[in-house]
Amino acid sequence: MTHEEAMNRLEQLLTRPDPPQGATAHQLRRLAADDLSDQERAAVRAAVAADPELGAHLARIREADDAFLAAHPFGAVRGELFARAARLPAEPAGGGLFARLLQRRALLWSLAAAATAVALGLFAQGPAPTAGSNDVVDPRGSANRLKGAAPLEAWLDVEGHPQRVASGVALSAGDRLQFTVTTTHTRLALVGVDGTGTVSRYVPVGGDLSAPFVPGNARPLSDALVLDDAPGPEVFVAFLSDEALLVEDLERAVHDLFDAGGAQGVRDAAPDAFGVQADVAIFSAEKLPR
Repeated sequence: MTHEEAMNRLEQLLTRPDPPQGATAHQLRRLAADDLSDQERAAVRAAVAADPELGAHLARIREADDAFLAAHPFGAVRGELFARAARLPAEPAGGGLFARLLQRRALLWSLAAAATAVALGLFAQGPAPTAGSNDVVDPRGSANRLKGAAPLEAWLDVEGHPQRVASGVALSAGDRLQFTVTTTHTRLALVGVDGTGTVSRYVPVGGDLSAPFVPGNARPLSDALVLDDAPGPEVFVAFLSDEALLVEDLERAVHDLFDAGGAQGVRDAAPDAFGVQADVAIFSAEKLPR
């Protein structure tokens, strides 16, 4: 999702017109999220049943929310969002977004706004999810990045909870990785190569040039990656730059390094070995049989 698309979506969420009299747009949104008391729910449902226009308005709210969440799954940012929310000081009743977000009744009502805010980078200014006592950070760094995090970090989905893992970790096919990126640059491309030498493009999903990226600290990518069953190690290479880069050139550089030295040749390559004007961050994972 581009910054412009996210801004347009946020504007749509905040400026939906009120429906005809009988129930407010706010009440209909709360009904769609099951965030009304029994008495309020009965009253709003009665108003909807009595007015076809209210029913159509409610259907549009549900369709828009379903389409947004389908395009931007909350699971992709769930761990990041909840880990940060849990670290914030408790707020009194009626406090800010995170206080409401952690209340069970308000959770579903907040999902669309929360996902939009993550896409806009509103929750990405703070630190990445807290690492457990056994977590280790990939020490690989970058000459041009923000303080406090490696430029490319990976988080493993362990029963719905994010666990930071170091480069070189042993993983299995089917494991889900969520990457976070820390950079001052405004363009990102992420490619990977598996043990067979097959090069895959992860960012951008479409297009020939590296994707626009909002600079910041530990910004999560929009989608988690699921490891396939290709043999051998998997190496991920992020290219961070201010100028748009031709992704085909990046893929060719990764392929050439693999041909020359295998996965280790890519994993241990110096940034200038890729032949591009960009900061380069690398993460690798060993593959274990299921």
